[in-house]
Amino acid sequence: MRTKTIAFALLAVAVLGCDAGKKPYEMAAAAEQRHELRAAMEGYDSVCITAPNSALCGPAKERADVVRGQLADDDIAALRFSAAKALLKDSHSLHGQLTSTEMIAGLAFEAAGADRQAALVAMEKLAGTDGKSVPAAKEWLKKERPGILWSSIQPKCAALDAACEPLATRLRELHPDAPEASKAAAALATYAKRRKAMFTAWLQTAEKNMADCASVSKRESTWQTCNRQGFLATDDPLRAMAIAERLCGQNPVEQQKKELSSEWDLVTKGLREFPGLKALEQRHDSACSDGDYVPSIVEPVPLDADTASAAKPIELAEAKTAVDSWNEAHNRPFVTTNLERMYASKLKFYGQNLDRSQAIVALRKQLAKSPGFHQEVARDLERKVNERGQTLILFDKTYGSKEGPSGKVRAYLLFERAADGELQIIHESDTTTDSNLKALGF
Repeated sequence: MRTKTIAFALLAVAVLGCDAGKKPYEMAAAAEQRHELRAAMEGYDSVCITAPNSALCGPAKERADVVRGQLADDDIAALRFSAAKALLKDSHSLHGQLTSTEMIAGLAFEAAGADRQAALVAMEKLAGTDGKSVPAAKEWLKKERPGILWSSIQPKCAALDAACEPLATRLRELHPDAPEASKAAAALATYAKRRKAMFTAWLQTAEKNMADCASVSKRESTWQTCNRQGFLATDDPLRAMAIAERLCGQNPVEQQKKELSSEWDLVTKGLREFPGLKALEQRHDSACSDGDYVPSIVEPVPLDADTASAAKPIELAEAKTAVDSWNEAHNRPFVTTNLERMYASKLKFYGQNLDRSQAIVALRKQLAKSPGFHQEVARDLERKVNERGQTLILFDKTYGSKEGPSGKVRAYLLFERAADGELQIIHESDTTTDSNLKALGF
């Protein structure tokens, strides 16, 4: 077909005698015949510039678009979408291709730059089209996708994120022979063990909580019975209350009930994805309201030492020790040994996503600007646990220096347990910084 169209282009020249557009058209047709497509395109474009009234101006535009389309196809096949876009924009009849699914996805791929996740999304769209880029897109996916997926899987599985399983399964299904597929299988196995161990640890805490709650319920019932005897002794309500208080005292378990209730809130968060949570809550209600508790044996999960340590819940006392170490590092200028151990390899640091060394450098710079900096942490720490087993510790922090500002903020540290059992800080900030960033649109 291409030979026939070139032959037609040469025939158009033969019948035109001395038309001023004849020579540039003839040269362009010859270049096209030699498959020198860019020279041919430029030659056809020059026909209308050299001889705008030439009878060959219309045919030259048509041939220029044919050649442009071929050049654009070559660029698209090589994943050079911006170059293809420029060619199509300069055409007379090919603008419709600029809004094709292939072109939009290809330009998104180029725009992604170093954002490998965005590049992957765009490349998967390209591979799903029927365009010229499909072979190159599939080759790119074969080479790059395993590594990109693995870079997402690793932190998700380490954080016991529920997205670990579907991501790892997808990698293994798409690229079963890739080295990353073996890594994903190992990460998924460890994730399953840690998850089961985490459930086991929370279930053990739940059993202890229910046993304590049943005991508290019975003690409170005894106290309530004592109170009723005081009210039976007289019809005078005030005198009855005085008798009851003298005989029975204040509710001996009120504070313990609050503590157990707070602990149970943590348990239910930790067991948020546990399939037997509803039945467990029914047992808890029965234990705490009626004192009716029948123990259930929680079988320990056999794990290697690292996995067992990583699955262990973070207790408040342990978190307090970690906060003290963190506080000490701020009060002893340039002593960052604690933080080198406590900061995760990557963390969110006052609104910025940094690696450990960047966070420590940022802290050192801040301390250098504030000679004599000192901070104090209030002892009444607040603990919250999310469904991933990560523990948020909130506290009031006062700070000041010899020359700099002083004040008080509500600060927080988000901890997770590393594979070796040590606590790691994965997010550090305060509510004032967060509010300021939000006001600025971050």
